[in-house]
Parts: sequence; C-alpha cells; structure tokens
Amino acid sequence: MRKLDSWRRGAASLLAGGVFVAFAAAQSTFEDAVAKYRERIQRPSLWKRTEGRRAIAETKDSRALALLVADYAKPEPPREVVRWLCVHLALEFFRSYEHADAWTAWRTAQAKPADAWLWRAALGVEARAGSDSWIEVAESRMPAVLRAVAIAAGVESYDGLPDSETLERFAGWLRDKRTYGVDREMLVESMLAHFDRRAASLLEPEHLAMLRDIAGELGNRQCSERSKLVIARLLARITGRENIGIDPEAWRALLADEVAEAVEVDYVRRRAARVSGFFGIPDRGRHVVYVIDASDSMLAPLTAAERGQLTGVEEKPSDADRASNAAANAIDWSRVSTRFDAARELLISSLSRLDRNQKFAVLLFGTKAEPLAATPKLVEPKDKVLERVREELSAIRPGPVAEGRPHGTLRGETNLHGGISRAFELTTKRALDREQAFIAVKSFDDACDTIYLLSDGAPSWDDFDCVDSNDGKWAGDPEAGTRYEHTGPLHYYGPFAWPPYLASDVRRMNMLRRCAIHVIGIGEADERLLEELAEIGHGRLLMIGK
Repeated sequence: MRKLDSWRRGAASLLAGGVFVAFAAAQSTFEDAVAKYRERIQRPSLWKRTEGRRAIAETKDSRALALLVADYAKPEPPREVVRWLCVHLALEFFRSYEHADAWTAWRTAQAKPADAWLWRAALGVEARAGSDSWIEVAESRMPAVLRAVAIAAGVESYDGLPDSETLERFAGWLRDKRTYGVDREMLVESMLAHFDRRAASLLEPEHLAMLRDIAGELGNRQCSERSKLVIARLLARITGRENIGIDPEAWRALLADEVAEAVEVDYVRRRAARVSGFFGIPDRGRHVVYVIDASDSMLAPLTAAERGQLTGVEEKPSDADRASNAAANAIDWSRVSTRFDAARELLISSLSRLDRNQKFAVLLFGTKAEPLAATPKLVEPKDKVLERVREELSAIRPGPVAEGRPHGTLRGETNLHGGISRAFELTTKRALDREQAFIAVKSFDDACDTIYLLSDGAPSWDDFDCVDSNDGKWAGDPEAGTRYEHTGPLHYYGPFAWPPYLASDVRRMNMLRRCAIHVIGIGEADERLLEELAEIGHGRLLMIGK
C-alpha cells in the first residue's frame, strides 16, 4: 500500500470497508488522559482501547504506569495481546532508571513463562539502572525461559564486550549440566547475545576462548539442529564472517587467537559452497517460510528501475541445476508485468533450488494471512509438492478494477503482522497457538527458523479489526491513500497496523526463537520498518527500485 507520512508523525488510520480517519495524539494533563482512558477502555475495538492506554502512558506520570500494571494483571480479551501491548507502552514511556523499582515489583508479581516479554523488558530497565538482578535470575532455578531472557537483558548493563567476571559466569553456566536440552540451548544463545554487534577486532583472547567453548556446543549430541543453526549464525555475525555451517572444529579454528593460513583457505572453500536463497539472499535455514505480500497494491506494474534490478537478482543456476531443472529455474520475464508477477516467478525459482533436507511453507497475506493449501505446514520440497505450489500460485489472477484500485484487486489490505505471526506458528506438525508460539520451547526445533518477507508497502491491517463508533469526521482508503468526510461507524484495524507496535511485537515473537528474517521491499515499501524487521531477525534487507 502507499506509505502514509502521517504514520511517521505518530498518527494512525482507521478503516471501515476501506475507509479511515487519521488522528494525532494530543498532549494532556494526567487527569484528562485518565478520562480518555476510562472512556476508551470500554470500547469494542482493540485499537481504541490501546489509544486510551497510550493517552495515559504519554503523560509519563508514574500513576499511568500503575494503571498499565493493573491492566496487565487483569486484561480483557484478547488477554495475552493486551498484556504485550501494556509492556510495549510501559517500555516506550517508562524505561528510565527512576522506574526500575516499579518494573521489579511488576515482574516479580508475574513470574510464569508466559510473562517472558515482561521479564525481558523489566530486567533490561533494571540492568540499565545498574542492578545485577539479571544475574540473580540467571543463576536461580526459575523456568529456563525467564533465565534465558535475563541473560539476554544483561547486555544492557554495560557497554562493549563482557568483562572477565561476566566471562567467568558464562563458563560456570556452561559447566552446569543440570540444565540440558532446549533449556540449555536458550541459555547458550543468550550468552552469545553479549558478543553481538561488537567489533570483531575488539575480541580479546579471553573472549575468543569463551566463543570457542560455545562453538563446542555444535558438537553436543543433545544440541538440536535449530540451536546449532542459531549458534553458527551468531558466530558468523560476531566474527564478521559468513556462515560456514555447523562444523564445531571449523568454527573453533576460526576463533583461534591467531588464525592459521590453512584455516583461512578452508574458510574460503566453505564460503563457496552452494546455498539456496530468495532474491539473491542466501541462507542455510532448515525450515523456511516465504511470507509474500498479496495486497491489492502488488498489482502495480513494475517500473523500469524495478524490472532492471529484478532481472539481475535472479540467481544463476549451476550447470547441473540447469540440466535437471531448466523449466523451474528459468524465468520468462516477458510474462512478468506486476510486482506480484515478479514475486511469484522468483519464488517458484527459489523453491526449485531447495535442498531435500530442507522444509518450507508459503504464506500469502492481504487482509488475511494464510498458507497455501499445498503447504499447510512445513513440508519437504518433493516434486509433487512443488508442482502443487506452482499450480496454486499460477492460478492467482487479479480481480476487477475498483475505486482506488486502478490495476485491479488481489487479496485486499496489507496485513503484515498477520503474515509474520502465522510464519511463527507453522511447524512440521500442527500449527502452534499464536499466544504461546514465542515460548513453545519444545516445538522450537520443529518450527520455522528462517523467514523471507516480501512487501511493497506499509501495514494497513491486522487480525484485530473491529467495528466501532467514529470519533471524528474523516475517512478514507489507506491502500489507495485517499480520504473524505465520513461520520458513521468505522471498521477499525487493530494496533499492529501501526509500525511501532508491529515491530515491537515481532521482537517479542523472535526473542527466544531467533529466526533469521530477510526482508525484500519493493515500490513504496516502508523502508524504515522493513529495515527494523531485518535487524530484529539479524537478516538482510533488499530494497527493489530505490
């Protein structure tokens, strides 16, 4: 959809069968904000209720934090979603050190695995305030989910790399055999977060020694394939190298105090290994979900610049691939005229290059987000499955031209949040419950570990829409960017159509899962949002046509 500049200024758009009303939050006294909160909290739409909570949070009055804490304890439906939003608002407006005690009291009163997002936020605030509470939690016998987020929150307690005392703690936690399986994996992955985004040139011998010990987990038979993939990705990110796979000895050699010339030669050889990908972005993921925008705006014709860049993105298959999969790998660009055409053809080409030990699913999102019928779960790329996917994608045709839809209709609005959420729910078995997917640790190894997201716009919808009364007089169509006067009831979208809430929630989803999220933006895509999503997933961002 068209990117609306008003969203950058903190406004939102409210839809009713394709209509919206834009508003900007006004500064007010706490009493005025509470009055607005009391009125909005009774409204049927989650957007309006969130607007009321935001009104009190924006005052930055400590009494507002107390109200958010109370709402978290007794949320209305959808209960877990309301809790996540309360944490987001509190973290946005009450993250400074003077609120640390309130955060401590809040999390200690809510100490179940489902409260992991609250604990990550609270312990981060406490760490920035100089508290060692993250260490106390990490060394406790609390649920491993809470211990893992505590270790991750410890990153915020200092600048630079871990000191000797912290490294000694890590060594002790690695030696502790009482924690094993996925619980141990979460702790180890959180330790690696302490080295993330630091300059590789600043790694001292003591840091390299710790990283070598952690790389040894790649040879642990109890370590899941998912966690090995995560560890290898993080080691690549920390060292500034490319991911060479899950060979523990190869990584330990690269983490030596002085890397031997033979090791560098081996690294170059491993880098050259063929790795499948999408839009020229390679990844070694085992369980890959392609999340493809099928909103109406994807029917826009490709510009000359977009077409020129896209024809260079197509990956060139090897001679062996060309001989055995010529039809699948070749793209007839004369058949490609729209953004969706390009996404479809490049997706089909990408799927043909998946390895047989990989599994995949394809999700399309418009107003709703749904997997293809051929991939209701993560499936093997067998020939029959790939043929069904090709047939299903090829059968998608534009609907008629409508007002604000000069190129026709596809699947409606841009429910970006719904698409990403569904990706995190998919596994090789049955789908996970949305509210539990981010802490369903026993299913992590069966779930997706890699997401390719393609979109041409800013979000305009989510899964929490509701009809409610109109507080203003303006309405319009955010997909088309038009507006006009309207005073009747509105079909409001939910809060995750607003980029800040969406990005925050994806951060929650990926807090423990640590999926790679690679993002392809095309046309008027919201580059700032897509860049943040790629950062959350430690992935790559590719902008087409910019």
